[in-house]
Amino acid sequence: MYDRKNNLWHNVNKEVSFLEKIDVLIIGGGPAGLFAATRFINSGLTVYLLEATENIGQKLLISGAGQCNYTNIIDIKDFYSKYGEQGKFLKPAFYNLDNKKTIEYFKNMFLILILLLKNSIKMVF
Repeated sequence: MYDRKNNLWHNVNKEVSFLEKIDVLIIGGGPAGLFAATRFINSGLTVYLLEATENIGQKLLISGAGQCNYTNIIDIKDFYSKYGEQGKFLKPAFYNLDNKKTIEYFKNMFLILILLLKNSIKMVF
């Protein structure tokens, strides 16, 4: 659970009557759940995030073949084509939150970006 007043995440392993104490309940501490949690927290809401595993964000650790890159810097038209046939399905999502918007979001969260050139693709960590 995120404690807005103290800016801390708490691991809650006991039954809690949280319905009276929270504004938003998020189920799943993967990338989407964490992304949603930060959006709500930045809006001033109290967030309760439930995760079945011991640690949140485990899938982030395996992204980019274990390197945890979250996007790259290529033209958006080429970006979705890297996913083959699934790119057609992902195209609307990529255009709503493209790689440039993703980078800007994390910059606004005060995260330091690292760029790496690998196989002629600039990856962002």
